[in-house]
Amino acid sequence: MDEKIKMLELASCKAAADSGFIAYLVNKYLEVENISEQEILSALHCSEEDYFKLKLCRVPDVNATDFVSRLNRISEYTNSSSVELNKIIKRANSILRLSGDNVEQHNYLMAARDKQNKEKK
Repeated sequence: MDEKIKMLELASCKAAADSGFIAYLVNKYLEVENISEQEILSALHCSEEDYFKLKLCRVPDVNATDFVSRLNRISEYTNSSSVELNKIIKRANSILRLSGDNVEQHNYLMAARDKQNKEKK
């Protein structure tokens, strides 16, 4: 593994702790589906480098009107299958919603808190 891929891998591991990154959803998907990263790499039809770049992308809002265009841009940037990426994002979001860990609500509340903190200053 070359230096660039190793750095991308380390960054994606750190991003996996933040629900705003695709890495977070991919990890949830891997956990629930009980599959390996090699299997997801194969399904996405991308290189290892592109896989780690994908994990560093921000999660597009599935309820946004521009979801498909954002998904397509991410897929183009990472040379990955938009169909598989769509499946992963929607499945992981569903899993999180059912488990009570609603990513969308969490991100909304963080934005509201940040706005409130700005108003206090």
